[in-house]
Amino acid sequence: RIFNYEKMMFVQVGSQGKNGGVTGSCKLPGSKRRRGELPHQAVRRFVSSKLPTFDDCMEVGDFTQKVETMPSPKYGLNTTYLRAELDAEVDEETALSSVSRWRMDTKQLKDPADLELIADLPHVVYNIPEGGEIQLFAWLTPSQFERLKSPEEKTRLEVWLQLMRMEDAFEENVDAR
Repeated sequence: RIFNYEKMMFVQVGSQGKNGGVTGSCKLPGSKRRRGELPHQAVRRFVSSKLPTFDDCMEVGDFTQKVETMPSPKYGLNTTYLRAELDAEVDEETALSSVSRWRMDTKQLKDPADLELIADLPHVVYNIPEGGEIQLFAWLTPSQFERLKSPEEKTRLEVWLQLMRMEDAFEENVDAR
């Protein structure tokens, strides 16, 4: 888990495909460990390949081992997963200074009731290219993350992401008024 100084978590909230469509999916950034790889090594490998702007401004802390048993998504059989979760702290301003952003544009709301649906969510989403897609990230409180990762919140997550506009385009719209 990557935290900023305000103890908010850096969470992947969705992705934008090559066709421009946005899909919501709330999860912590991470990777599987390679055979023989230590948790700290896996974090450094992940960060240098997927979040390179965090590489020089992140301090990795302790890790905890978690054991979870749940049905395998592919086969449906109970499977035991061994997870190592590391906490890291990052200087948000340094890490994200060169990353493009989307800002919430509530003028795009078609249904005023949707404003209440997304009122407690951040107004900025960070875009990090990966392959042909753009991965979308936001700073969330731990309680926001816990709520948004549930399947029941997928609609709320996607309504929120649909309101995001490139920061440059948003500023142009504001200037034009």
